[in-house]
Amino acid sequence: MFIERAGRRRRVLRQLAALLGCACAGYLLFLVVLVDAVRQPAGTAPPRMDVPLQTTNARHDTTVPDEQTRPSRPPTPVPTSTTTAPAPPRDGR
Repeated sequence: MFIERAGRRRRVLRQLAALLGCACAGYLLFLVVLVDAVRQPAGTAPPRMDVPLQTTNARHDTTVPDEQTRPSRPPTPVPTSTTTAPAPPRDGR
């Protein structure tokens, strides 16, 4: 039996074991994330592509009319400056 007094073999084996443990833990974490992403709650499946979408419960109309069909509104005037009355003199004159 060969005994190495310097302890190099022990350090190398310990580093390899740590590296293998980290690789296994990373792979396990990857599998957990993958399984969690694939699992979906009931009723939340994405819509099927071969069936048209139902629009009976739409709250807003999603079509945007082009510029020619929009009613033209006059622009609202924006005040450019505010005027105030002059302040009365303080000395009572």
